[in-house]
Amino acid sequence: MGKLLSLAIIIALIYFLIVPKFRAKKGESTDTKGEQEPTALMPCDECGTYYEQGALISHNSRQICKSCLAKIKEKK
Repeated sequence: MGKLLSLAIIIALIYFLIVPKFRAKKGESTDTKGEQEPTALMPCDECGTYYEQGALISHNSRQICKSCLAKIKEKK
């Protein structure tokens, strides 16, 4: 009887202490998928195409994409 009670306690400890850690990892991965922050899109002042704010370059107080900047530099 004592062996059976010890076995039941060990199984209960495993179930309540170890198994929830694996379930939490599975739940965390699904929660973080929907929590991405939207990126701000800005238009290029030259061609009007929308880019992420970090992809635009400031040139003569205008926000210009890299391809338009290369075209401007070719003209000069």
